[in-house]
Amino acid sequence: MRAEDFIFDSLLVAKACHSNGNLTSMTTTIDNAGRIVIPKALRDQAGLFPGTEIEIQLRNGHLEIEPVATITFEKRGRFLVAVAPPGTTPVEPAAVDDYLNELREGRVR
Repeated sequence: MRAEDFIFDSLLVAKACHSNGNLTSMTTTIDNAGRIVIPKALRDQAGLFPGTEIEIQLRNGHLEIEPVATITFEKRGRFLVAVAPPGTTPVEPAAVDDYLNELREGRVR
């Protein structure tokens, strides 16, 4: 570890771990108000930006944090089209076709 890998604050000490140039994990301390600081590099990789609504779940003894999927609708011509929030990875048309085929195969006739 290098000195740059440590972030010091009055209530927070974080140790960052890097893999292939990507920030993959961290150890941190929760402050007195219950806050956790997520390093900018990790926020960027996860698509988290200021104001992003997140969902926190306890699953199998582990906390999972992920952005809440918020979809808005825009009128384009005579159609209403679902629009994903900024930073969302678009779904490939082939993935949509695969999903629709799975739904069709699972239908009871």
